[in-house]
Amino acid sequence: MSGEIKEELAEHTNMDKLQDTKLNETTTIEQFAQVLKDVQEEADETKVQRLHSFQESMQSVKEVEDAVIQSLIDYEQPVSVDNIQAASMLIMQRGELYKQIFGRSGAASTKNDTSAKDAFESVGNAGQEPESAVDTLALAADKAIEGFTDERKAKQSYQELVAEASKAVEEMIYGQGTSRIDIKAAKALCKGLSLAGKFAQEENYELPVNIKGELTSVNLKIYHNQSKTGKVAITFDTDSLGKVAAEFDVTENKISGMVAFENKTNQQDMEQIKASLEEEFTKAQQETGTKKQVFFSLAQTKNLDLNRFGQDRELPEDEERLSTKELYQTAKAFLTALKSLE
Repeated sequence: MSGEIKEELAEHTNMDKLQDTKLNETTTIEQFAQVLKDVQEEADETKVQRLHSFQESMQSVKEVEDAVIQSLIDYEQPVSVDNIQAASMLIMQRGELYKQIFGRSGAASTKNDTSAKDAFESVGNAGQEPESAVDTLALAADKAIEGFTDERKAKQSYQELVAEASKAVEEMIYGQGTSRIDIKAAKALCKGLSLAGKFAQEENYELPVNIKGELTSVNLKIYHNQSKTGKVAITFDTDSLGKVAAEFDVTENKISGMVAFENKTNQQDMEQIKASLEEEFTKAQQETGTKKQVFFSLAQTKNLDLNRFGQDRELPEDEERLSTKELYQTAKAFLTALKSLE
């Protein structure tokens, strides 16, 4: 038995698991042998669970949309199982990342029984000092949108949002009460936030926005194309509005674009967005002292592919160079118009 124990210790025993067992000077050699056997069986069981988990992950990866893989390639991120799952949540399940974080943080709020819905509705309406994790996140979300005055401020405020969201996930892991979260779910949220932060470095932002009382994530991309002009592409998907995609070409003298939406979308809502956006463009030009021609249209369509916006058209090559700041201000005007939708 001593020989078997020696061989088991040398080759097979999980030392981390062994440290958790109760051994003392009264433990007999037979008891020690049984402890080693139990530890090994537990380790084998863990291996089987990990294998099943890996197989499930691989199955989910097999079913992923091509756009998810392409996004990782476009932004030079490793095409790993974790990244594919994280990118799929960001791209194909709009708002799911932030819904989970805001909803769980809301459940842990110090306010009286703050529900997930209340947590969602606090986004964009937080004008007071933060009292809880969800308040802090809401303020960070507001600040991220307000930071879209230029590239440096936008990236800085967005990274602050990601950092606050990461703190909220950490609080879920180690906190008490109904907001507790298992390690696998926490890992998925952390990976999603990490990937969102990396995408933002390439001017691809996933922003939590409250639209008509519903939390979603609005994807916003800034393009600098070869013609030295700029393009802003914004897409989102909500239960009340369906899929909506906006694209604006910004040059030295004009802002032109289109806002496309699905047939089920309320035309009145879109007209309100259009009116608010025109107001925001006018306000921005008054503040900066610039004068641009602004014209854009609404377009209703049956099939709207959100992943194609911003990539289809090249701008004329005879336009003047445009500052990045103007692109971000255009993006901020649209985000502000969305928040004002009632």
